[in-house]
Amino acid sequence: MDFIDREYFLFNGKVLRAGQFDGNFIYYGTTVYEVIKIKNCVPVYLDDYLQRVEHSLTSVGKGKYFDRDQILHLLHKIIEINCVKGLSHLKIVFSFDNEYFGKREDIFALYFLKMPIPTSEQYNQGVPVITIKAKRENPNVKIFLPDLRKRAEQLIEQHKIYEVILVDEHNIVTEGSRSNVFFVKNGQLFTAELHKVLPGITRKKVIEISRRNGLPVNETIIYYDKLKQFEAAFLTGTSRKIVPIKRIDNIEFDVQNMQMRQLMQWYDAEIENYVASHRAKWQCSEC
Repeated sequence: MDFIDREYFLFNGKVLRAGQFDGNFIYYGTTVYEVIKIKNCVPVYLDDYLQRVEHSLTSVGKGKYFDRDQILHLLHKIIEINCVKGLSHLKIVFSFDNEYFGKREDIFALYFLKMPIPTSEQYNQGVPVITIKAKRENPNVKIFLPDLRKRAEQLIEQHKIYEVILVDEHNIVTEGSRSNVFFVKNGQLFTAELHKVLPGITRKKVIEISRRNGLPVNETIIYYDKLKQFEAAFLTGTSRKIVPIKRIDNIEFDVQNMQMRQLMQWYDAEIENYVASHRAKWQCSEC
């Protein structure tokens, strides 16, 4: 279930207070969603996220519901009334044929989400993860998959780990339940082929930044039984940015790998530059 952050949210165009929020509605209906990092009022990499929203809606036959101008108007509204200084994460939800509130309806909601941000210790020492046999049937579409989400959350709680990584029926490592995964070997990055994973925006930016700085990136098949050949591994995602992996199942990785640590610095600088260059457009007048 989603837990709301901040004082106000938007639900089918209405401004409501946090006390009226019920996050269980996402389990009812076909739900397309995005989570966007908001830093000092600026939605980071907004164009990339909106393009993926449009693609996901079109893929489930709901492309007519994408109205870029209306979404931008409501984004400005929800950011301003909540005066989003500092860091927060905004969830955009389109849920179709939703019956949670007693009638079948289409729902559009915008709300700030409580997200698990990695701690300084996790960035420094890395995080443990495990693998599970699973895959997304349509990985290129960001649609809510309640069964996979529940299974992942149960395993994360049961094993006291940070994330689960999906391994398909061919023993190919694909992605995390809420993240993409990269590996490092001989000064190069390796990650799953795009058609096998959710095309994460952070994944995309990591690849762009790496290639721009001369760090080779290989989008390729990665077999589980070959993981020991890699020196380092890390997860990427909107809230986590780049977080080192210290262990996958019983396989240990170097959390101080030079290329990975350099990439973390490059990515942080990229976000700061983006926010600085877009701040004038997203000033929060109520702050």
